[in-house]
Amino acid sequence: MDSSTRADVGSLGTDQASNALGSWTDLDLFDFGANTCDPSWLVGESFDINALTSSISATGSPWGYGEAPANVAQTQTKEASDEAHGTHGSITDNNIRARVRNRWHTRPVVESAYPYALKNSENLHQVDEAYRAGLSFRLRPCLQDDVLPSADFLNTCIKLYFAKFQPIFPIVHAPSFRPSSESALLLLSICSLGALFVGSSVAAARGRAIFMKLNKAILASWEVYLYRGGREALAVAQAVVLGQTFGMLSGNPNDLLLTESFHGTIIAWARQAGMFKVKDSLQEAGLQDPDDLETAWRSWSQTEETVRVLAALHIHDSEFAAIFHHEPFLRHETGRLPRCCSDQLFVASTATQWHLMIKSLHSSPSSSEPQDHASVGTTVSSNTHASMNAYVLLAGHSAAIREARCATFTESMIVDFRRRLTTWYEAYLPSIRHPSRDPHCLLVLWHETFMSLYVSFDLLERVIGREGPSIRDGDLARIRGWVVEPEGQSCVIHAMLIYKRLQALPISTEPAIHVPRALFYAGLVAYCHAKFRPVEASHSDIDIPELRSSDLGLMSAQNSAEPSTTTFRQFDSTTLYNITDLLYRQGHWELSRRFASILEAPIEDLADSTVSNR
Repeated sequence: MDSSTRADVGSLGTDQASNALGSWTDLDLFDFGANTCDPSWLVGESFDINALTSSISATGSPWGYGEAPANVAQTQTKEASDEAHGTHGSITDNNIRARVRNRWHTRPVVESAYPYALKNSENLHQVDEAYRAGLSFRLRPCLQDDVLPSADFLNTCIKLYFAKFQPIFPIVHAPSFRPSSESALLLLSICSLGALFVGSSVAAARGRAIFMKLNKAILASWEVYLYRGGREALAVAQAVVLGQTFGMLSGNPNDLLLTESFHGTIIAWARQAGMFKVKDSLQEAGLQDPDDLETAWRSWSQTEETVRVLAALHIHDSEFAAIFHHEPFLRHETGRLPRCCSDQLFVASTATQWHLMIKSLHSSPSSSEPQDHASVGTTVSSNTHASMNAYVLLAGHSAAIREARCATFTESMIVDFRRRLTTWYEAYLPSIRHPSRDPHCLLVLWHETFMSLYVSFDLLERVIGREGPSIRDGDLARIRGWVVEPEGQSCVIHAMLIYKRLQALPISTEPAIHVPRALFYAGLVAYCHAKFRPVEASHSDIDIPELRSSDLGLMSAQNSAEPSTTTFRQFDSTTLYNITDLLYRQGHWELSRRFASILEAPIEDLADSTVSNR
């Protein structure tokens, strides 16, 4: 960061940043909302479970209900041998990195229950009858009883999906959704995600069984759904997007690798189905006094769901680029992004209520939608806040930074990205200032995106052991230099603000899909500072332009009678312990628990260093 960039910017100390969070009193702690999302169409006695099963039974693997494989516990035996190399209870850096690699969230594992495990052959150079028979067996579907879970279990999963997951990832139009032959795969995908909220390992295993079965069913017959088009093609696209989300959050590395591998395929399917031609449901649908209100409402909802599927694909694209450190598949320029309708319009429960809101939108003289899109040439089409638009736009900025890091990342790019992120913050902060009004945890994503501007997370992951004991020449030197630079100090402040924001959330609040990764990266930053920052490093105040020029900086200045002299002197490894504890406790995503297990090894490293220094 050049000095001219920071010349006219005030300094922000650690205490100031910690106090810059404002009031956390606007939390509906006693509003449980347990039954507010129960659909009236839940699976009942008249629902044909056999028909639903048959819709996906053409391809096959068993509905295994055992414990989910690829658990972190699989690595314990191997790690025990690594620990044996330590002396006097200490754990060497090589052993720490080996343990981190074994637990890494993208490291594929061999699942013991895999029915087609390959066996060594004595005659690999010869194709004989025994080889042909074995190959035929591996290609044959596993013929077992493909019975779905009970209707009660499906109902529970459906209710939990709409109560817990729908608010943080709204791509299904709940008021008009009904089970049908066209939406069978979507219903099962909803159940697979809903199973994660049941709170038992058996339910999670059933959810994963549904997820695996759906993947095989869709891959085996995708062209049938694609060329039928219409409602059925959209339902399959929604099912696939929800399946991708399951794979990202299940904590199973194989699921994550599977979904990332087929991400480009899903984008291609959406293009072939013509979905990318739809940008705005209010512009696509004819909404002027329709003769059949119910039909118009359902037609509009289908168009809006298409827009939201595209939004979800953009968000997933950004997530995969961040997780695997590669370029995004999609272009995330603002003019290309889909435009979702307002939150209020999407949840309108009846056609009449929806139509009244539409008429109100047309009669409004001006729009109060945040003008961040409009300032760069996108038409604003709603007079109320659309949180998915803010989400997609911010995810696009994150994806653009990852793409830039894969090429030549220059100082001018950093200045431009800082301007974009500050503009986004100023446009959308009034709508998401308090956590209770920020279901997508966008401020967390904003802080994490700024961290990605100041450091390569690929570098941090390599340093802590993603690739094992070996480490590239120069990586440690780069980290030691980074922790004492302004960029490294700014990262710590953003990491602390991520932790503070999430710490204030009620335990019943479900975090957005990017939250585990953002909190994990905050932990990596905390570890690198605790591990590599020299004791004699300078303790001067920190220049953070985005916080000083934003509402956070203004609030901090108002709360401080005199310029702060608080510095990094107060930072210690306790932050990493708290972040790891929060990862273990927050939400239902097993990915959070896997991230926490990865951070356990650095925690032991810091604890061992503390004991050794006494």
